[in-house]
Amino acid sequence: MTAAAAALGVVAMAVPRAGQPVRVTIDGTSVEVSGRHPSVAAALRAAGRTPRDGALRSAGTGTVLEAHAHPAVVAVGGVTVALARPLRAGDRIAVTDGEDTVEPTEKRQVEVPPPSLPPVESVLWYPGAPGVDEQTVGVISDEVVSSARLVEPVAPRREEGQVIALTFDDGPSPTWTPQVLQILAEEGVHATFCLVGDMVRKRPEITRTIAGHGHTLCSHTMNHAFLDAVPPEQAAQEVVAGADEVAGVTGQPVTLFRAPSGRTTPAILDLVHGRGLRVLDWTVDVEASEHRSAAELIQRVQDHLKPGAVILLHDGGGVRDTTVEMLRPLIQSLKAAGWQFATPTAPPPPPPPA
Repeated sequence: MTAAAAALGVVAMAVPRAGQPVRVTIDGTSVEVSGRHPSVAAALRAAGRTPRDGALRSAGTGTVLEAHAHPAVVAVGGVTVALARPLRAGDRIAVTDGEDTVEPTEKRQVEVPPPSLPPVESVLWYPGAPGVDEQTVGVISDEVVSSARLVEPVAPRREEGQVIALTFDDGPSPTWTPQVLQILAEEGVHATFCLVGDMVRKRPEITRTIAGHGHTLCSHTMNHAFLDAVPPEQAAQEVVAGADEVAGVTGQPVTLFRAPSGRTTPAILDLVHGRGLRVLDWTVDVEASEHRSAAELIQRVQDHLKPGAVILLHDGGGVRDTTVEMLRPLIQSLKAAGWQFATPTAPPPPPPPA
C-alpha cells in the first residue's frame, strides 16, 4: 500500500459513516454519539454538559450587568472550535466555562448636605456647611459599595446672641437707597436688601453699589406681585425672573427670597425652595403703620428687640424720609446698648482677642 493510500485509509477511519456511532471524550469522560452528522454540540448534549458563559456582576449587589461577558470555550485537541464542528472518532473535547467577574470600582467624593433651615426664617439663621463622604462605587452600575465620612456636615445655627439684622425692601430707589447706603457705610453696618427685579433693571448702577458695599442681596419678586393672588405660572415667573435679574446685574448668586407682604402658600414655598432660595420673613415690620415719627419707629424696634430679630424697613416703594431720619440714631442707640448687626449669610465678626 502506498503512503498516499495509507493516509486515505486513516482519514476514512477518522470520519464516521453517516449514522455510525462516534466515540469521543469530553473532559476525559468517554461519550458515544449517534446521528447522521454528529457535531460537537451533539456530543455535549449526549454528555449532559452545557457550557456556561461567565457574567459581569455589579460590585454592590451582584446584579448581572452582562450575562455573556465571558463566553465559555470549547476546544478539540487544544484548538477552540465552533459547536457546529462535525465530530471525528477519538476527538478529545475540553470545555472551559466562563468565569463570573465583578465590575471595577472607583473612589469618589460626594457632598453631604447639612440639615435643613426652617422653611420660613423670621429670625436670624446662618446656613450650615456640607460635609464630604468618600464612596467606593461601581464604574458601570454606579452602585455604592461602601462609604466613609471624611467631613461632618455643619448644622445651621440660629442666632442666640445680642445680634439683629436690618433689612430693606422694595428698592432700589434713586432717592432713598443712596441715603441709606451712606448711613450704613458711615456706621460700618451691613444689611440685607430685598430688591424688586423691575427696579433693579431700571437702576442697575445703584444695585451694583449695594452689592459693592458688601450688603446681602435678596430677591423680592420681579414686579412686587402678591404671589398668593396670581396664577401659579405667574408666581413661578415672578420668583425666577426676580432672582435672575438681581444675579444678572450684580454677578452674584442670590440665595434669599422675601415674598411681598410675606404672602405665601405651601405651593409657593415649595417653588421657592425648589429654586434653591431661602425664604426670609421678619420679626417686626417697623413701618407697619403709616404716619409714625422717627422716634416712634425707633421705639417700635426697641419693643421687639430679641436675639436674632429681623427688622423690616424700606428703601423704596414710597416716601421713606422718616426711615432715613431714624436709621442713624437707631443704629447708634443699638450699638450703645451692645447690639451687633448681621445678615442671614454673614454672622457678625468675632470679638477681637483680649
